[in-house]
Amino acid sequence: MRDQAAQLMALDRQKTEFFQNISHEFRTPLTLTLGPLETAVNRGEGLSLEQSAVALRNARRLLRLVNQLLDLQRLDVGRMQPTFRPVAADTFVNEIVTAFRPIAIASRSV
Repeated sequence: MRDQAAQLMALDRQKTEFFQNISHEFRTPLTLTLGPLETAVNRGEGLSLEQSAVALRNARRLLRLVNQLLDLQRLDVGRMQPTFRPVAADTFVNEIVTAFRPIAIASRSV
């Protein structure tokens, strides 16, 4: 019985380390991508403004997802307590629609 408990604890530690490592692996390039994209959008240079805005919005979304993975890991090991707040569903849906709009428009013209 103790062996099983020890094995489960080891697996749990491995899972936690995996999520922590993969989150950090995503976070670093995303952070390095966001800086130039923010500069391009603010200056209106580089890619078209629309392309830069789409790239920036999606890079920020990926960074939020990575941060959520890290928060889940912190919750799992008890280093963080959950907090709850209301969410504006219309804003969330609008963000999703906006993210996929360029793809829908491009596929419509094919």
